[in-house]
Amino acid sequence: MMYPDSIRGVFGYGCQDLPLFKIPTGAVHHSELPPNPFDPPDAAKDYPGSQTWRLYERLKEGPVSNGEIIYQMRIANSTGRASELRAFLRRHGFDLHSDETGNASEWTYEIVRGS
Repeated sequence: MMYPDSIRGVFGYGCQDLPLFKIPTGAVHHSELPPNPFDPPDAAKDYPGSQTWRLYERLKEGPVSNGEIIYQMRIANSTGRASELRAFLRRHGFDLHSDETGNASEWTYEIVRGS
């Protein structure tokens, strides 16, 4: 069976050039980042880990908004935790980039390579 070039491109050769498969310029893979030095979880004490530890682990997965930090992760002092992470990351050649999204007071945080 013959498929049109557009379908063959999606399922065969040419996939690497589709936006879905491109890695953004400046993106940091979690394997490049230094290990998490903050207080980890302790199941014996029913302790989920420090707020900074949880935020760093979440940022390793990709950008996060301050709304997610506050309402889903239950970290009230999002700017304080971001400042702690920023200081740690800068010592290792990375930075915590913050960008205003344009929606009221919403900000997005992302780990990037230091400049």
